[in-house]
Amino acid sequence: MSLSPNEWAAVCAELNAALPGAIVQKASAMNPRRCYLELRQPGHSTLLCVSVEPGVARVSVAEERPPAPSDIPPLQRVLRQQLIGARLTAVASSEREARIHFVLDDVPLLLRARLESGGHLELRRGKQAGEAVADFVPGTPGPLTLAREAEARFSERVERTDAASALKSSLGPLRKERAALERTIGKVRVEAGRQPQAEEHQRLGELLARNLNHLERGAKEIRVTDYGPEGAREVTVPLDPERSPAEQVAGHFKEAKRLLRGSALAAQRLSDLIARAAALDQRIGAAESHPATASPRPPAVKKLAPRLPFREYLSHGERIWVGKDGRSNDALTFKHAKPYHLWLHARGVPGSHVVIALGRDAVLAQEVLLDAAHLALHHSQAKGERRGEVAYTQVKHVRRVKGGAPGQVTYTQEKTFVVRIEPERLARFTTRLDA
Repeated sequence: MSLSPNEWAAVCAELNAALPGAIVQKASAMNPRRCYLELRQPGHSTLLCVSVEPGVARVSVAEERPPAPSDIPPLQRVLRQQLIGARLTAVASSEREARIHFVLDDVPLLLRARLESGGHLELRRGKQAGEAVADFVPGTPGPLTLAREAEARFSERVERTDAASALKSSLGPLRKERAALERTIGKVRVEAGRQPQAEEHQRLGELLARNLNHLERGAKEIRVTDYGPEGAREVTVPLDPERSPAEQVAGHFKEAKRLLRGSALAAQRLSDLIARAAALDQRIGAAESHPATASPRPPAVKKLAPRLPFREYLSHGERIWVGKDGRSNDALTFKHAKPYHLWLHARGVPGSHVVIALGRDAVLAQEVLLDAAHLALHHSQAKGERRGEVAYTQVKHVRRVKGGAPGQVTYTQEKTFVVRIEPERLARFTTRLDA
């Protein structure tokens, strides 16, 4: 609790007896409600503390001034401009305020510490300084025992408050830095995940190289046979009519090399950024859990964040989501997946919904499709079979079955292919990103 009215009056009377004639040498403010004045008298100095902070309001004598806050309040500038060099003439009090009078170049000054409305410090000058100093008669000077005891009573609580304030003020910049770092991580993660695009350019370059004799200058596309894991199929490769056949091939190989190099550099940078983010999280967590910032009220019980309704795997920089049961299949497909994501399912048997969370304009790599297909079969009743059929389409073509069980769907515009199970491919997914 703050000083009682009787203690407030007694300390002011003690200061009034001991300090008249003291010169203000230094002035500082910890916050808008507390300031320190270094007063010089022949042979010694006194550090006067004036505070109207709730719970620790006081006029007292401190042994030393606390470290300056990072955010200096405007009150400090006012005190330094108006009070440095002023001579203290009197200290008086009433039940709800203290009044400290000064004179500088024959101009009266008044520092008022008012306790009403949560506390307020103000400095008045000239006629606004109020009553005449002559009304206050100094008493017999003493050792300022009461004023020092007043400061000692609140010193521990004030230290905790100052520490809490310093920590809270440091949290703002730390959180701002963490948010900026998170945005950078997101951008770099996109760069690090460009390996599938590189593989696609490499594949197109190889296709065009094998069919170089069939390329015609000025053509906008060419149909060639692609021999992939699912067998031979006809594909259409877009061409740049402004380039020669050799330039078409070289362009794809050059772009594949550029993307691979950029992806590797981004992956290295991503690792450094994630480490920086982890270090920042530790600093923020330490500040938030510091006793100085702890709330006096019992902390609210945090609710556990709901678990995601799917397992998550990583394939060549792309995220693959796999539902856990009927309800989670429904939530995955219709709440978490985007319309442009790719949706897969083991054909003809019950199983998990599988979603490849591609970017809107991302190119699907064959390896990613094969990995997702293996997961679709592994998390279905076809698990353990040596081969199986998988259907895939975009999420926007998947619909719930009206009146059906959760996760029961129909889909259109699908493509299907037969997958021969590769045990070593499945083994790469034994460690999940999110269980």
